[in-house]
Amino acid sequence: MSLKSAGLQSATVKAGWLRDSFAWGTAGAVVLAAHVTGAVWLMQKAEASQISGLPDPVYVELAPMPEAAAPLAEEEAIDQKEASGAAAEPEPEPESEPEELAEIPCPSCPNSSRCPI
Repeated sequence: MSLKSAGLQSATVKAGWLRDSFAWGTAGAVVLAAHVTGAVWLMQKAEASQISGLPDPVYVELAPMPEAAAPLAEEEAIDQKEASGAAAEPEPEPESEPEELAEIPCPSCPNSSRCPI
């Protein structure tokens, strides 16, 4: 390869790189311009569609809050405690221990006691 062809190849590579950079830069500028134009259009559209004022408020009457029940007298509270003590829950039965499972021989291994599966 001669020096002239090497210089020509280098210039071609630089021109290709420069052409690609210019193409990507132009594409980026077009996309940026489209985004800016879209944002300006949306902002103008939003200003035109704004409501000129707040609507009149709507008032709704709610039902009155229910009042709490009066506290029980001391005698009634004691009677209720005694009644609940008489109907105490029965003690739960102790749980039985789980049964041990029998070993199932491995059908693919001749010596199933040392089966890795």
